[in-house]
This record gives sequence, structure tokens and C-alpha cells, in this order.
Amino acid sequence: MPYPSRVFGLPKTHVLTLHQSTNPLDLEFVVWCLAFFLGMPLTTTEAGFLDAAPTKPGKLVDFGLTRPGDEGDAIGLALGFLNAEPGDSRAPKRVAAVIHALFLSQYPQSLPFEGFQYFYMALDGCFQLISAKGGIERPRSHGERIQWMCAMFDMPVPDWARHATSVALGCSEQRLPRGALLWRAAWILDLWWQSAGSRSWQHAAPDAGVSQPALGRNPW
Repeated sequence: MPYPSRVFGLPKTHVLTLHQSTNPLDLEFVVWCLAFFLGMPLTTTEAGFLDAAPTKPGKLVDFGLTRPGDEGDAIGLALGFLNAEPGDSRAPKRVAAVIHALFLSQYPQSLPFEGFQYFYMALDGCFQLISAKGGIERPRSHGERIQWMCAMFDMPVPDWARHATSVALGCSEQRLPRGALLWRAAWILDLWWQSAGSRSWQHAAPDAGVSQPALGRNPW
């Protein structure tokens, strides 16, 4: 196995069965989605963790499941997505890639630019998911993408993500918006990393179930 000092596994802790599907890819997709809603990485593989994994739910997202049965609702949403995209084999893979990149972006020992690269991959993956639908006019520059995605879902646009026109900036519309977006996002991530030391993670250490980082060696 490549990079044995970085890729590690943990004992299986749960069993998940999908009675309406025999496709193992469907099961993997549901586990990825459940990991997102729980805010911690889950895996069906023997060694599905890279570098570190948080030891408590809710560490990788800014929301939480609070009601009994919310996990079942999350699984239902994942299955609903699969049913809505029966002919698009790339869509579930893109969702999993977005979740994976988002989780990797929050590794507390990464340098700010390393975390930002994964974070930007997650944002770009979301953009590809939406724009792949077709029949939708795509934004012409990277600086417009976040604002465009927020508009698609009727969400408020963060001030730092608002696309500035060439008139307001007094320079090229195709170049500065992306640079301004990168600089602002990197600044926000840098502030986030400074406060990440209090997070509880488990470091990499040398059944068809799901592994959850609960017990292991070398926590930090």
C-alpha cells in the first residue's frame, strides 16, 4: 500500500444495508453522504483515512444532526439523489469528491495554501455538479461562480464572494475577480486554521462495515 505512514484504517464499527440496491457503489455513496451529515469521515474500505481523522462528530461541518432518526433522513436524501440521477454515473462520484476534498481541506497540520487548494476543489466540484445539468448559462469567470451557485439555490451571497465588475475595480474583469476571490478565501482559511488547534483529531497510525474514528492511537 502506498504511503503507509499516511493512509490508515480503523476497526469497523457499524453495518449498513441497502435493501433496495445491490450496487456496492450506491452503498459507498450513501456512506459518503452520511459522513457529510455527521461531520466526520466514514469509510467502507480497510484503509480509508488519510493523515488524520476527527474523533467526534460535527467537527468538519458547521451544522449538526440533533433529532433521533436524523441519520435515517440523511440516508433517505442520499438515496433520493441516486434515484433522481439514474443516468448520470458521474454525479455521485462528484458529490463524493466534493465531500472528500472538503474534509481534507480541514487537516489541522496543513499549511494554509494546502488547505485552500482542497477547499477550492470542493467549491469547483459543486460548480461542476450544477453546471453539468445543461441548459444553464455558466458564468464566464471564476470570480462569478460562488455568487452564481448561491443564486441557483436562492442563498445569500457572502460579501467576500460578490463578483466585482471591471468598472468598480478599474481593471480587467477576467483577471482580478478570481485573484480577489483567491486572496479573500485564503485570508479566511488562514484565520480558520489559527483557531483549529482546539479540534480533536486522530493521527494516522500504522466484514463489509463502516469505520468510524472513535478509538485509536496517537490522538492530537
